[in-house]
Amino acid sequence: MVQPGLSKQQPKSLLDPKKAQNLGIFLMGLKMSAAQLKQKLDIVDEASGGLTTEQITAIRRYQPDKNEQKTLKQYSGAVSDLDRADQFMLELCRIPHLDLKLELLLAIRELAAQIDDIEPSMELVSVACDELLGSQMFEVVLEYILAVGNYINSSGGKGGLMGFHLSSLLKLADYKSKDKSTTLLHYVVSELQAKDSAALDVTEELTTVDKCCDLSLQALTAEVDVMEKDLAKIKKLNNVLHQKSKEKGALGENFHKDVEVFAAAHATRLQLLADKGNQVLNKFKTIQTKFGESPNKSSDETFAIVSQFMQSLKKVKLQQQRVAGQNKTPVKSLAAVLQESLQEEPSRDSTRDSQKSMPESKKPDGRGSVGLKRGNSTTSIATTRPTIEGYLEKLSGGTHRHPKWDKRYFEVSITGHLHYSKKPNDKNLGSVYMKGAPIRQNREDPRVIVIETEDRHFKLRTRTEEEAVEWTEVLCYYGTRCMN
Repeated sequence: MVQPGLSKQQPKSLLDPKKAQNLGIFLMGLKMSAAQLKQKLDIVDEASGGLTTEQITAIRRYQPDKNEQKTLKQYSGAVSDLDRADQFMLELCRIPHLDLKLELLLAIRELAAQIDDIEPSMELVSVACDELLGSQMFEVVLEYILAVGNYINSSGGKGGLMGFHLSSLLKLADYKSKDKSTTLLHYVVSELQAKDSAALDVTEELTTVDKCCDLSLQALTAEVDVMEKDLAKIKKLNNVLHQKSKEKGALGENFHKDVEVFAAAHATRLQLLADKGNQVLNKFKTIQTKFGESPNKSSDETFAIVSQFMQSLKKVKLQQQRVAGQNKTPVKSLAAVLQESLQEEPSRDSTRDSQKSMPESKKPDGRGSVGLKRGNSTTSIATTRPTIEGYLEKLSGGTHRHPKWDKRYFEVSITGHLHYSKKPNDKNLGSVYMKGAPIRQNREDPRVIVIETEDRHFKLRTRTEEEAVEWTEVLCYYGTRCMN
């Protein structure tokens, strides 16, 4: 009991008040003493009792800087007189090479998580390629559409085409009858239903394609390259930490060996992933050749086109089945659909010839076709995790005496990486891993987006404030501490 006239002595604090307060809140949730923390720092695997990624990130944020270490080490009073946050920080100061160990553990956690993310994505793209390459039903559907296209073009002397761009599949619904009830796609489905109904089951055959609309094969292979560099960083940090610790006798051999075991195991996983990536790239090149597509066409664009066409095909198929069950008027003839489609737009006589021709068709040259152009920045179709790509300006650093804005092509992948190159489908110049990074728009210039990673700050500039908002929304999905 405190005697009358005397007040209870308040704990001393040597830290910045705001940092001490935030650290105190963190410690309430941590439920771990500094001694226990020190033990967990020697455990590489989280499943074996090591620290979680969130705990490592938070401790890195609160670990004492040089000035705080100097202040705490100079304190000569009783430790029990200090605030809990100060006592914890004082214990952190006594852990040898804390910054190096935290950096190493975080790199280990992130690499394992990234590989776990990318492996199923690579497998999905591989299966989607197999589906496209092996689907005879899809080939039958394309043959019917090509026959229709040649019929349309025959009156203008443009018949006998060998193929068409897959992006043209999405334009079949643009040819409509006068009452808007029938499109060219309706006619194609009606013909297939009458002459080769099994081919319409292609919508159930290409199911994996729909899951790959936001998976860029180029981005996935680029991420493998990035992860190989991350693994090299882990090996380097492990060796540096081991050498420094041996000099002070502060670290046993177990930790060093455990990291080496991790590195060896994940080197094998990365090699398998790289081999898988090369196999899938070869599969996709075969798809490009088979369907006559441009080598610059990306996998996600191709899958998005096919997926959207499958959805439209399935929708019209179900409509036709309902019509048949209700004994309604059958689908109009092809000639009627075309004639009414052209009559609907008398003001566009100057473009009638181009309307009548199958769009983006190809003369016999040994190639078929596929394609969907993107704009300056476009989010992908049917995404589960948001992605976006397009040109932005990046504030350069490095050896430049005066910072300048460089135009680069950026692409956000579903694993939380922001890749950039000089132009689409070009060599990857670098990547930013956004997990846990604060992301915000600059208050002085809202067109500028700031990404604050552990290593450096990135500044990206869009053309308009609206475009910056669009990019920021996608980036903040992966940055867990998004700030306005």
